This record gives sequence, C-alpha cells and structure tokens, in this order.
Amino acid sequence: MDKRLVMLYFLIIPMIVLTSILVQGILESFREVSRFAVARGVVTDTTGKPMREVSVEIVPVGQKNSRNYIRLSDRNGRWHWEVPPGVYNIHLRKKGFRPHNIDSVKIGPKNVLTWKTALTPWKGKAVMRKGDSSWEH
Repeated sequence: MDKRLVMLYFLIIPMIVLTSILVQGILESFREVSRFAVARGVVTDTTGKPMREVSVEIVPVGQKNSRNYIRLSDRNGRWHWEVPPGVYNIHLRKKGFRPHNIDSVKIGPKNVLTWKTALTPWKGKAVMRKGDSSWEH
C-alpha cells in the first residue's frame, strides 16, 4: 500500500469524524439556546438619567425547582438575562428609591422582551414593617 494513501487514511478520516462530532455538538448548543428567551431593560431616574447598580430580580412564578435571577444594572442602567420560557415577576430595587414591580410577565421561547423603567425617589421617611421583604429604603 502506498505511504501517502495510508497517511491519508489515518489522518483525514479521523479528522472527518471529529469534525462531524463537533458540528453535532454545535447544532445541539444552538437548539438549547433557542429554547431560552431574553428579558432585558433599562432603569432610569425620573429625569431619564440611567441608574447604575439597581438590583433587578426575576422571580419565576409557579415553576418547580426554579431559581431567582438577581443582577445589578450596569453604568448605562441596562440589565439582561437569558431565561427559560415561563411566567416571571420582575422586581427593581435601589436604596433611596421606591421599589418597582412588574408582575406576571409571560416570556416565551425565543422572545426578547424589553422594559424601560423610571424609579421614583422616596420622599420623606420610609417605614419598614415587620415581615416586609422589600429592600431598605
């Protein structure tokens, strides 16, 4: 048997098999990502100035074995997640501002939902009641 043919057999065929396996893995990853949805938004103050470090929590409603998603908005007031399809409550909190809730948001697969929210400053003294789960004000 010709040396070049043997080398071709032992180099090219394994490369073809490996490429096929990698392509299948990439396609499966794309299928997995397409099952998710994107929830994103921008948080501003009442003057329209972006607010950084606002706590944004996405809470699944009625989903077993689910987890809450908590992040801070970036310096441009932006936040974003890829989440499984479902119904969510979204809570925005920042010390010195009134909390803002967006309840029972249905997010479907491959959806991209965007919110622009303006937080209002607290006026006067805020009172926390026993058992209140809100952030300090």
